[in-house]
Amino acid sequence: MLLIVISIFMIVLLPPSPIPIAVVIMSAFLAVLQNSLVRHYGGEKKRLIEELANFAFENSMCPECGKQMPQRNLTVCPFCGSALIPPREL
Repeated sequence: MLLIVISIFMIVLLPPSPIPIAVVIMSAFLAVLQNSLVRHYGGEKKRLIEELANFAFENSMCPECGKQMPQRNLTVCPFCGSALIPPREL
């Protein structure tokens, strides 16, 4: 954007030359390209963050070893062997 502003001042203040016009065109093209890339990768980043949030809340962690548990109803941690379901009180 700064190049576009500088080029417009060059067009207005300096004698006619094709260089400032070329710089304006190139700067406008690069600005449009940058905006499209930011929009694309911003959407991709948002999608990945949402996927990670869903993944984090779907899978539970072992209270003893802290490892992520498979998506099954387990009573014992397959990694450390600690009980996952508190024992019933009689």
